[in-house]
Amino acid sequence: MAVNVTQANYQAAQIEEKVQQLRSARNALSSYRSELQGNWQSQEVGLILQSVDGQIAELDRLLGSLNNLATDIRRAAAEIRREEEAAARAAAERAARERQQAQARGAYNAACENLDAITRERAEIVLRMQNTRSSKTMAQLNEQLADIDRRLELAQQECDRCRLALG
Repeated sequence: MAVNVTQANYQAAQIEEKVQQLRSARNALSSYRSELQGNWQSQEVGLILQSVDGQIAELDRLLGSLNNLATDIRRAAAEIRREEEAAARAAAERAARERQQAQARGAYNAACENLDAITRERAEIVLRMQNTRSSKTMAQLNEQLADIDRRLELAQQECDRCRLALG
């Protein structure tokens, strides 16, 4: 179940607002107790003061619990937000690695295809050389073969570089 962090913080603020209202009620009750103690003298007043003290203690306990609850909600919401942000960063990093890997695979495949094409071109030249009797044609084919061998070496280097990039 997903937690709405904004909603959790809103609920914590609502609890804190209620804490303020309860604190005001506690202070009013405490003032009432002081007035009662200062202005009245009787056996019943002692019992009333004990009862009021019990209510004040109960309000203090409730205020502490509600403050702790609001703090816990805010901490949990902050932790959830951190976890969500970390998960989003991890997903973005994973997607970036996957994109890089796909690009590296594409570059490797292209380099290998180029190497294969040059190799086939070289094989065709070698075959033509085997079937040629003309020295002029043979010289041209030797020039082409030298050029192809240079291209073949570069293509092999590119293929090797791309293989290393794949890891």
